[in-house]
Amino acid sequence: MCRRLLSHLTYANVMVTLLAFVVLGGGTALASYVITSNSQVGPLTISGHAPPSGDHANVIPESINGKDLAAGAITNGKLGAGSVNGSKVLDGSLSGADLAAGAIRAPQLGNVPAVHADRTTNQTIPSGAPKYLALDQEEFDTASMHDSNASGSCTDATVAPTVPNDCRVTAPIAGIYQIDASITWSSPSGARTLDVLKNRLYPLGSDFAGDLADSTESVSTLAELSAGDYVELLASQTSVGDDPNTVNVSPPTPELSLYWIGPG
Repeated sequence: MCRRLLSHLTYANVMVTLLAFVVLGGGTALASYVITSNSQVGPLTISGHAPPSGDHANVIPESINGKDLAAGAITNGKLGAGSVNGSKVLDGSLSGADLAAGAIRAPQLGNVPAVHADRTTNQTIPSGAPKYLALDQEEFDTASMHDSNASGSCTDATVAPTVPNDCRVTAPIAGIYQIDASITWSSPSGARTLDVLKNRLYPLGSDFAGDLADSTESVSTLAELSAGDYVELLASQTSVGDDPNTVNVSPPTPELSLYWIGPG
């Protein structure tokens, strides 16, 4: 019987029989190995476009990046809460266009630099001798921008100051700052000027009052400051007639406020 069967076997007969097995039975077996869930994939078993050399299992750490993802493939719904933080964002890769309106508010900014410093006692300003104003207390100071306890000399406009001192308010970071300053004189006599200066060199604002004009002067301005730049108030007056040679700047002024409002 076997001899009769062997005598009728041909290459075509064998191949047809094998093909029928694959189609009718083997195909079902192969289908059972189609991956349908993550649990069927071993650890480190899928590689991106640039796997490391040598033998390795496949997902390989750091082998998949943007080149392996279709545009729009990853949406917010596919990201776990808190899965993207600063360490996973390339420096300089985000601009205002990437942020939703209102996405960044005060809680996201953290500690915004702001200070309001003033003086609790009179400071005498001699006629014809401008003086920088010493500020001996802060109403608030969120970023150590002013030191009311500093003992360095700073009021004499003709002598270089020593630091630290209580005349200056210092910007801790670069940016645009809102600057507000005011003083009140004890007498309206004579010509009086309030100057706001950056680093004792650059005028940021000024207010002038003539003889017998209002005894209060104020300056409000915006300025771009670098980290370490400082702002001071310079008061000057020229007494006239029989007025005394000195005029006081009286509490609760002078006042000087700096508020960081945005990057430069």
